[in-house]
Amino acid sequence: MEKKIVYDFWGDCEIKSNWKIENLAEIISAKLFGNAPFIYGEHSIWEEIPSMYIERNIFGMLVIFGGYGGESGYTLRVQPYGDFGRYLHTNKIENEGINLDMYLYHLLKQSLKGHSEIQIIEPKI
Repeated sequence: MEKKIVYDFWGDCEIKSNWKIENLAEIISAKLFGNAPFIYGEHSIWEEIPSMYIERNIFGMLVIFGGYGGESGYTLRVQPYGDFGRYLHTNKIENEGINLDMYLYHLLKQSLKGHSEIQIIEPKI
């Protein structure tokens, strides 16, 4: 019997900008996520790093945006939402991750091309 594998998707893309996190998150949401709002949750996603997330999943993905901005930059991250990993493990379903770093880079670069004050950093893969 052929072994079945479930692929889960995750990725990060770095962004440099002096814009405030809320303003940049709003632009990214408008360009990529149908204006689904990024929010600050009750608990921080990334401990002491300022971060926001889209409250509902997008095709089973959690979308997080955070960082300090400026030279430190921001990170846009997508990863499986909720208990998907636990579901796979509990049901003994083999999974492999597919890295979306380069996909996110080109998606953001194309979507934000009219904003010269926003620099999308190419991943080192």
